[in-house]
Amino acid sequence: KLTKQRIYIKNRGKIEARDFKDKDRGKGSYGEYAERIIEEACEGAIDFSIFERREPVFDGSSGTQTLIRSLSMNRGIPLS
Repeated sequence: KLTKQRIYIKNRGKIEARDFKDKDRGKGSYGEYAERIIEEACEGAIDFSIFERREPVFDGSSGTQTLIRSLSMNRGIPLS
């Protein structure tokens, strides 16, 4: 393609942006291809997401941890 462009310039032709744009040949982007492959691979698959564990909250200043600590103190069980 570059050789054709060089010859075109030597023959006093003018190169424009439209000369470099790829023609649409019915090809989709790689992202569309990846989505299609994933959809085909997951078609009919069983969803096991209900068995996945949630990450525990270890932030000491979160509302949940503060509530758990206050409840344990009311029962006389110290938590660090």
